[in-house]
Amino acid sequence: VGLGGLGSAAAYWLARRGLNVVGFEQYELGHVRGASHDHSRIIRRSYHTPEYVRLTAHAYDAWRAVEAESRQRMITITGGIDLFPPNSAIDHSTYTSSLSAEGVPYEWIDGGEVRRRWPAFAAGTLVTEEVMALYSPQTGIVPAGEGTRVMQDLAVAGGANLHGNTPVRAIRPVAGEVDVVTDAGVCRVGSVVVAVDAWTNRLLQGLGVSIPVAVTREQ
Repeated sequence: VGLGGLGSAAAYWLARRGLNVVGFEQYELGHVRGASHDHSRIIRRSYHTPEYVRLTAHAYDAWRAVEAESRQRMITITGGIDLFPPNSAIDHSTYTSSLSAEGVPYEWIDGGEVRRRWPAFAAGTLVTEEVMALYSPQTGIVPAGEGTRVMQDLAVAGGANLHGNTPVRAIRPVAGEVDVVTDAGVCRVGSVVVAVDAWTNRLLQGLGVSIPVAVTREQ
């Protein structure tokens, strides 16, 4: 339920494993109301715990698998920097130690080096001498909207049935299975993946479940 980036990925990988998959999206497929649309999203190895850094390796592998099957380029490696001003709210050592623990290459450079390598930063006051930066050569971008579309196409090619403009009104457990209730009818399935982001609690309220979610708009 929900065919944005996460839901479409779930549909693709489950269909790839040979499962029978049906997907429902309340808006048109490829709509712009979700979190996985527009031109690009960042992909990177730099995170604050070794577990996250380890997980990112699987993300790169997953996108490479999509590239191989779709014969389309998904990852564009650009390199990237994380900036740490003095008294930063995030301790940079959590990043550097996590990368080191997983053997991921990076550089720890000062503001002067940032301005030298990327002159766009030299024009403003964002990057001063006191600012430090973590440069990660493996950082890149993935096409968000296009990536979602590609995964939907691959899911369908793998046998999945994906339905746009089909809001799910309720999820009802029935004798070890699940009824997915839509305006078009009821679909009984073995299990459900809920990937509806800001609409999660609205969908789960009939089950007596509430997840503490704060919905924000991110630029």
